[in-house]
Amino acid sequence: KRIRELEDHHRLRAMEMLSELHTQRLTAYQIASRIHWDVNFPSWDKFPAFQKFLAVGETLAHLKFLEERDQVGKAKERGALLYSAT
Repeated sequence: KRIRELEDHHRLRAMEMLSELHTQRLTAYQIASRIHWDVNFPSWDKFPAFQKFLAVGETLAHLKFLEERDQVGKAKERGALLYSAT
């Protein structure tokens, strides 16, 4: 049951990220700020800094997974790493 829950979570998170990346290129921080988090804060602006750090880390892990499956690409532009759907 737990494995199924994790697979479902990953699938939903990947779809959410790809949805954001189909129309624009974004940094991992920007992506993290736009997806749904199951936490008790009303908005991304209200997240504590450490919670944002954790969210960006999780976002990067999902992006790496999508990158390895050729669903996401990345490019460096003016010092920022931007992700886009492929």
